[in-house]
Amino acid sequence: MRLPSLSILWLLLLTTAHGGARAAEPDGVGSASAPRVQRMVVTDFEIDAGMAPRSARLVADNLVVELRKLAGFSVVGMSEVRAMLAAEGDRQSMGCREGASCLAELADALGADVLITGRLGRLQGQTVLSMRRIDQARAMVVGEVEERLVDAGGEELLAAVGPAVERLFPEVPLRSGQIRGVPREKARLLNPPPLPVWSTVSVAASAGVLGGIGVVAGLLAVSTVADAQQIVDGSASAPVSGSVVVLRQQDADAQALTANISLAAAAGVAVTAGVMALFTDWGGAGTEVP
Repeated sequence: MRLPSLSILWLLLLTTAHGGARAAEPDGVGSASAPRVQRMVVTDFEIDAGMAPRSARLVADNLVVELRKLAGFSVVGMSEVRAMLAAEGDRQSMGCREGASCLAELADALGADVLITGRLGRLQGQTVLSMRRIDQARAMVVGEVEERLVDAGGEELLAAVGPAVERLFPEVPLRSGQIRGVPREKARLLNPPPLPVWSTVSVAASAGVLGGIGVVAGLLAVSTVADAQQIVDGSASAPVSGSVVVLRQQDADAQALTANISLAAAAGVAVTAGVMALFTDWGGAGTEVP
C-alpha cells in the first residue's frame, strides 16, 4: 500500500522540519560533509486492559520529546502523523487499515530508519513499560527495554522515559545543551487536581450571592427598625395604632433573621470554596491531554 503523494510530501516535510534545523546548526563542519540525519517514527503505545489510554498517549508524547534530544535523529510521533493525515483525508479513504499494520505502512512511507514501539501493561500489581528499537532496513529489533515500575500515580512512567531512551540508544549522545529526562512538573498532567475550575468558581460565586443577600437583608432590617422608631417617636403628636409598630418590628425581625441565615450560609460556602481551591485544576492539566 502506498499513500498518496501529497500525504507523503506532508509527512516528509514534517520529519525534515525537525531534522533540518539540526543540520543547519553551526558545528564547524560544512553541510556537504554533515552526517545524514536518520528518521525515527514513534508509534502509539499498545495498552493492556485496565491501563488508561490517556496515560499511554502522554508517555508516547513525552517519549517523542525525549528522543528529539538525541543527536543525528529527526523524530515524529503518530499524533503528528494523524494531524497531517486529517488534513489530507482519513486512513480508510487511503486504503490504510486500522491497527499496527497501518502504522508500519506509514513508517515505510516516511522512509523511517528507526521505528520505536511501546507497550503499557500490568503484571503482579506493577506497571510494565516496554519499548523496542527496530532497525527498519534490517527489519530487526536492535534494542529493547522492559521496566517493572512501582505505582506512583503514573509519575513513575514519565520518570522511566529518560533512562529507557538512554538504554535504547547507549551509543547516541544528546544534542548540545539538552538534559536527559522528563521534567518533574510534567507529572501533573498524569495526576491533575480532581476538581475542574468551573466547580470551584461556581461555589465561590454562590458564596458571594448569599453574602449579598445577607447584606441587603441586614440593611433592610436596620431601615425597618428606624422606621418603627420614627413612628413611635411621632406618636406623641399624632396617635398611631400599635399594630403598625408591631408589624414594622416583625418585618425587621424577619429581615434580620434572613440576613443572619444568609451571612452564615455565605461563610460556610466560602470555606467550602477555599477548601475546593486547594484541589482545583487551575492550570488546566486535566484537559491538556484529551
